[in-house]
Amino acid sequence: MASIAVTEPNHGSDIRYLDTKAEKKGDEYIINGSKIFITNADIAEFYTVFAQTDPNAPPYKGISGFIVEREMKGVTAMDLGDKIGLKTTSSCSIEFKEVAVPKENLLGKENHGFVYIMDALNEGRAEIANEAIGLARGAFDRALFHAKNREQFGQKIGKFQNISHMLVEMSENIESAALLCYKALWLFDQGKMDLATSLQAKVKCPLVAIDTCLKAMQILAGYGLFEDQFLPGYLGDALASWLLEGTGQMQRNTVAAHILGRL
Repeated sequence: MASIAVTEPNHGSDIRYLDTKAEKKGDEYIINGSKIFITNADIAEFYTVFAQTDPNAPPYKGISGFIVEREMKGVTAMDLGDKIGLKTTSSCSIEFKEVAVPKENLLGKENHGFVYIMDALNEGRAEIANEAIGLARGAFDRALFHAKNREQFGQKIGKFQNISHMLVEMSENIESAALLCYKALWLFDQGKMDLATSLQAKVKCPLVAIDTCLKAMQILAGYGLFEDQFLPGYLGDALASWLLEGTGQMQRNTVAAHILGRL
């Protein structure tokens, strides 16, 4: 089990510089700092930790990655508690106090860590978009089953125009978002990961998942509030997918810059 440790209490979307520092001393790097919202950090065997190795470097240039084992002296990981979604994983804080890491644990080249972060995030964003499509399809299936079986006023509720139109809109949104998601993943498979497509999928698919979950809960009415119908859990995960790997608003800024030709 592994975790990637990038996000810090004062550095979420802004990772031009990191407060976590790694100072080279002889054959070791000494790491001090903290991370937050790190998935499964309390049970992972090791972390890929990114820290500032050159405090005088220009933005993005002085960050390096390290392999840090959880059992190393000075490492403390703590679960932050229950969340509205992502119930099957923990979200943790990690403290690094004078953690001595062998120089062999440097990931790639020193001061090239930002490039590695972006490579991982671009792939991860397309994968989160795919997860969001799965959530949307699950919510749609629950709503469709209910609409076909629930009777009110002497007929199945799916025959009411308002309900049927909601189902049509949900299906249209899911299929269009899925095509954008699959395009991003196909490009990745071809070794042609496109930043704008990956980001657009990451923005679009969670929004579709959130909207689909809310519509499904309306169709199920009171039943939709209960955990045994899965929809509250789907909605919580859909909301989380909007925030994971960078907020949608920040990603739209990057897409806008890409479209306008500034990247």
